[in-house]
Amino acid sequence: MKSFLPLLFLLIIGFSPVVQAQSAEGTTGQGVEAEASSGDTAAAEATATAADDAEIMETETLNKAQLDRAQAEKQVDNPDDFPRRLNLARTMHNIRPAREQVNDAIDRVAATLATSQQQVFKDTMRRVLDYRTIENISINAMAETFSVEELEAMVAYYSTPEAQSISEKYAQYEQQVSPEIVRMIDKAMMRVKTGGTDE
Repeated sequence: MKSFLPLLFLLIIGFSPVVQAQSAEGTTGQGVEAEASSGDTAAAEATATAADDAEIMETETLNKAQLDRAQAEKQVDNPDDFPRRLNLARTMHNIRPAREQVNDAIDRVAATLATSQQQVFKDTMRRVLDYRTIENISINAMAETFSVEELEAMVAYYSTPEAQSISEKYAQYEQQVSPEIVRMIDKAMMRVKTGGTDE
């Protein structure tokens, strides 16, 4: 089962600046390794851009979370069971801490970058992201979105050894798939930039 946190934004933060840098230099796929030979300057620039994007995304995420929370409060079928849902959401985060999920996602994105950029990217992302805020947003969103029965089912499932094994293997699966997606996006962006079409 995939992570219960919405981590797609990490992928966008992670490879968007790098893909843009590759497109600007006219590189694709294997060009990532060639770009690495240009030294730490490119890595530093990509990381600085990622850090700026991370701060913007974090602010947007907080604002969206507040709006979503307000809407969810209006839609809750049984507001009396909210404390129970909140407790179950906390239990879910004890089973699968947000910090571990975020770090796993950062590692997966880093694996798609040039070797010279990987550690800088990981260090920067872990420095700029506010793990406590992410966890609080996730706990509240989970409590506001899911029913007691749904949360109980999630806790029961994620508590099993099979679910834990699936989660670990899912990270391996994504490490195989993510580089291919990055190459496809890079190729598509080059076509858009150059006005090329499929032949």
